[in-house]
Amino acid sequence: MKTKSIQLKIQLNDLKGMALLYNNIGISYYYLDIIDSVLISFERSLEMYERLGDRKGQTRPLFNIGEIYSIKGDYNKALEYYKRSMQIEKEIGMNLGHATSLVYIGQVYANIDSFNVALAYQRKGIEKLKEINAANELKDAYNSIHETFRLMNQVDSAFAYYKAMSTIKDSLFTLNKSKQISELETIYQTEKKENEILRLESARERDRNLKIILISTAAGLIMIIAFLWFYLKLYARTSVERALAKEQTKQFKVVLEAQESERKRLARELHDNVGPLLSLIQLYITELQESSDIIKEDEKELLQKSSEVIQEASTETRSISHNLMPGVLIQLGLIPAIRELLNKLNAANKYQINFNSADIKDRFNENIEITNYRILQELLNNIMRHAQATEINIKLSKTKESLNMLVSDNGRGFDTSSVNLASGIGWKNIRSRLSLINGKVKISSSQKGTNVNIISPI
Repeated sequence: MKTKSIQLKIQLNDLKGMALLYNNIGISYYYLDIIDSVLISFERSLEMYERLGDRKGQTRPLFNIGEIYSIKGDYNKALEYYKRSMQIEKEIGMNLGHATSLVYIGQVYANIDSFNVALAYQRKGIEKLKEINAANELKDAYNSIHETFRLMNQVDSAFAYYKAMSTIKDSLFTLNKSKQISELETIYQTEKKENEILRLESARERDRNLKIILISTAAGLIMIIAFLWFYLKLYARTSVERALAKEQTKQFKVVLEAQESERKRLARELHDNVGPLLSLIQLYITELQESSDIIKEDEKELLQKSSEVIQEASTETRSISHNLMPGVLIQLGLIPAIRELLNKLNAANKYQINFNSADIKDRFNENIEITNYRILQELLNNIMRHAQATEINIKLSKTKESLNMLVSDNGRGFDTSSVNLASGIGWKNIRSRLSLINGKVKISSSQKGTNVNIISPI
């Protein structure tokens, strides 16, 4: 469909339409994780806006290209495009875009450990966001500077900005919920009046009202589930941050255990309670669709759309449940869970991934299995973001004393002496998780690749 749209706009010589369309295509490729195609689409969009002399339009693809280079780890390129976007926004008075670009430039400088420069940009962005009263963007800016201070190991400053972010987030959350409740109340009052009129109609019309009520109830249930999910997520995150702020090192074991327990509980609640409830609603709607003698054609379309919404909610519920705690990890153990994770990565055809479990058939202590699984996720994320590798090898082996997990790649390597000094949360999480099970990590790296050996006592 987008290809036809491009052809039509070429025929009409609609450069502005083509520029906007290429930008939207780039966003679609981004969600499909096809990064090279993302860059090509954004660059074409930028070229169209430049040919038009549309400076305001240029800011959109410039900012998007900067974000993609930041994701790819090419921070110099990211800064180049972010700053070009920021300069145009400043010159033509795009105050919100200018302030947002300042914050994102600060994030890039934080990623390359230029913390003083990062803080200068982020503080300037926050100052401008306050001037224009952009609450939602100010919340994100506070979170950005909070992350910078956390990378600098300045816990007090990080926590102060986290509290500022939480205050704005709570305010926005309350405002949104109040608006939703008001809208629900309006819907309820409207339906109540309609029901009073419809009670005077025939039995067939009364059946139609019952169907509408059922669909409305399903929609309300979905909204309630969403509200509870976001509330629990916000509550869990706030609890973790408070624990880290009070006693980050001493209490990390307790936080991790609570986090995994909460993930399992939420995953179980979604799978065992919400999932069947959505399936039951889907069954009711299907029965109504099959009752062709009591519904009209326009009602069938409404029921079909409702069925699609319920199906989407069921799929999203299963996805959230799996992300919180993979069921295969709890039911079948570490090795099947690793195979499932690697199958998903192999589907992208970006890496050659080899896995050898040395015919291990045993289950291990739950803490050991969860710890090794989470560490493997972190290591794979590091490889994909930084290593520029094409091949990844994972080997599990067992001795009488320990379970050993060796993760190696053929990437560009790094200075292993910097690991103990690393301010990034990735290696801190790995070390902290291993301390929970008295485990160890051994690292060797060169220009030919990196080996990370995780040793878990059993």
